[in-house]
Amino acid sequence: MPIDSRPWRRIIRVGAAAICAATLVLGQGTPASATSRTVSFEFLHTLETKPFPLKYGGKSGLLITKCIASPAKNLKVTLWRSRVGLDTAMGSQTINCKAKQRAEFLQAPLNGSYYFELKKIEDGELFKGTAVISY
Repeated sequence: MPIDSRPWRRIIRVGAAAICAATLVLGQGTPASATSRTVSFEFLHTLETKPFPLKYGGKSGLLITKCIASPAKNLKVTLWRSRVGLDTAMGSQTINCKAKQRAEFLQAPLNGSYYFELKKIEDGELFKGTAVISY
């Protein structure tokens, strides 16, 4: 009398499907290269951050954690790509200079060195605070 192997095949298929699903879920986490650093700033008109590496398709952002400006005024955040010759502006956002304000830039078009430029109106008022740069 032959042994029916169909139940074992079904168990093997279900197990293989579970392993594939787990691999897909675990692969959706934050990329290993995600980095952040806290920076302090103090400026009257314009400030450039230190450059940071960004890979193709990577995202970057600047989160204000503290800002001394009364009242909270606009701050233009521009993402620049460093190049030999003239640097290239990749986009800009205007946020208020106050805690929890964020500027995010998605999908870097090329691998390279990038930096943020913070700019405000030239009114003689000092902007001072801290922010977290993520890349």
